[in-house]
Amino acid sequence: MSTAANQSQQRVAAQQPTPGLPDGPRVQEQLAALTEGGEVRPLLEFLRALLNARALAIFPTSDRPGAASVTITTRGILATSLEPLAERLGKAKAAVVEPAESLGAEGYTIAVPVQRDSHALWVLIAQFVVPNERELQGYLVILQSVAGYLLYREQRLVTEDIHWVLARTSGLLDVFRRAGAEEDYDKACRIAVDALREYLGCSRVVYADGARLAAISGVSKLDAKSPTHQPTETALREAVLEAERIDFPADKNAVAHELLAAATGATQITTLPFGKRACLFEWDAEPDHRTPALLEAALPFVQPLFDLLERAKPHPVAFFFHRVWSRATRNKRRAIVAALVALAAVLVLPIHYTIKCDCRLVPKTKRVIAAPFDGLLGRTKVQPGDRVKEGDPLVTLDSRELKLKEAELIAARDQALKKRDRALSNPDGVDFSAAQVASFEAAGVMEELSLVQQKLAFLDIRAPISGIVVSGDLRRAEGQPVRQGQVLYEVAPLEEMLVEMDVPDHEFSRVRAGMPVSFRMEAYSGWSGDSHIARLYPQSEQRDGKNVFVAEAAVVGAAPELRPGMRGRASIEGDRKTIAWILGHRFVDWAQTALWW
Repeated sequence: MSTAANQSQQRVAAQQPTPGLPDGPRVQEQLAALTEGGEVRPLLEFLRALLNARALAIFPTSDRPGAASVTITTRGILATSLEPLAERLGKAKAAVVEPAESLGAEGYTIAVPVQRDSHALWVLIAQFVVPNERELQGYLVILQSVAGYLLYREQRLVTEDIHWVLARTSGLLDVFRRAGAEEDYDKACRIAVDALREYLGCSRVVYADGARLAAISGVSKLDAKSPTHQPTETALREAVLEAERIDFPADKNAVAHELLAAATGATQITTLPFGKRACLFEWDAEPDHRTPALLEAALPFVQPLFDLLERAKPHPVAFFFHRVWSRATRNKRRAIVAALVALAAVLVLPIHYTIKCDCRLVPKTKRVIAAPFDGLLGRTKVQPGDRVKEGDPLVTLDSRELKLKEAELIAARDQALKKRDRALSNPDGVDFSAAQVASFEAAGVMEELSLVQQKLAFLDIRAPISGIVVSGDLRRAEGQPVRQGQVLYEVAPLEEMLVEMDVPDHEFSRVRAGMPVSFRMEAYSGWSGDSHIARLYPQSEQRDGKNVFVAEAAVVGAAPELRPGMRGRASIEGDRKTIAWILGHRFVDWAQTALWW
């Protein structure tokens, strides 16, 4: 049945007299019945007819801006004429009676406040034409009685709202139950926002877990990267940065919420942050007048709800296996158990532990050819990669400076010998002292000349052994000076080569001489060699920024044309270990090293 029909029946019932009752009780019964109605207008209409008032109205005070006024007038009186009276007389703490000049000399205005705890809620204003001034007391008593009925009605409505909010608040337990029963964290968040939307009667609820959107009510598959969510994310981030609740449009400084409302057409948005998380409530239409009280009652439980879901979130791996096991049939469970038993059996099988490392080729023996003395580099005759035999010339030093020096020394020697001969054949007498000095001078020059002639004999630098030139490209250095001992070439035989392996320091304890090794060079990817470790150096080295121990192994068997310096990868076959140890020992080593400190 509609509200209008109910009001009509109540109005008719109120106006029908009750047999056997005097006029006073009957009026009280009618007032009580109309007070129980849903609206104030029927009560005011009955009161106007009862008192034959020219105008009757009820206005809310300034502390109740959302409440509406009700005005009933007769012909010739404007409803707007009562508003100034309400503004002026509504501040009075007691009833006010004053003349109504617009109604003539017999017109009066009576204003009665409807108060609760000395605080005015409404002001009831009536205008009468009373010929006898002594009758005003009766009108005043009736209006004060009606004010009491209105106060009763106000308290009953407030009580009903409180009871409604309390009844709805008990539904929060169902929200906790429904969300907490789900093991999947993401699905539990979706259930929670859907339940909160239904509970609060809002259009949309959004929950953000940190920097990502976790759940949106009514959305089963959330695309967190969609650009349509950007205004919502910005509003949530604004609340998190402010670290306090934001109610829009009450909060005029919430710029992001204003942009979100413009994008979605929302009339009210409330965002509650807690830590780095936040929950947003959005209403597309004006919410019910009881919603604010319900929201105030529910918001303290929002954070505990999502905290509970966060703490109950299972480990992803454990949740995956639990979901697979719970969804599997009996046969599938048997198959899973059999697979786990087989996997455990495989994990305890012992196999050779393989150590992977970088390697390079080096010659077993290598000779370094250095400059025998200071001089100028002459003509070069070889370059890296050339094969040479023992005694083959490699480079010739420039002889011009030495030959000039040789000629100079020969001249000095001859001059010293002539001086000696003149001293011995002097007709005035033999000068033995001068002859002796000249002899010593000639001997010193001859020693220096011998050294120069020896250098001239070593101008051609030759290969000390047969092999290949592995380093020393001097083609662009001809004519440049070289210092004594400066390395010019490196010659190594290619018949015997070694493989140097960079064993990581954490694998040093698992490698020893004699272990089999396989290696493959990058230059010959289709060929691999096998050998055994001949030597493991006891001191580590820094190579390519890593701390390694160098192991050596000889290259044996048929091999392609290998060259020193070639790089590749080597596999050292270690002792037998279980597959479980091989798969997990790195983590155990890391944990022992990290936790030690």
